[in-house]
Amino acid sequence: MATIKAALKVFTISQLGDLFFFIFIFTAISQCESTNFEAVLIFCDLNEFRYLGHLSLVDILALTLASAMLLKSAQFIFFP
Repeated sequence: MATIKAALKVFTISQLGDLFFFIFIFTAISQCESTNFEAVLIFCDLNEFRYLGHLSLVDILALTLASAMLLKSAQFIFFP
């Protein structure tokens, strides 16, 4: 029974990590029209306006990508 619960937790966390990664991809493509990191950074340097309160586009992209990486790498915690 513990392995089933662990598998469900890992699946849920994995899907949440995928959601943040898709948010990153969608934001990069919709705002910068590219997923190339050089193009995204050049776009962010040229456009310094704010999006969500105090967060700029580079802040949003960094937070979503870091969240995706942390959630995808934190799955080993849930194994019994």
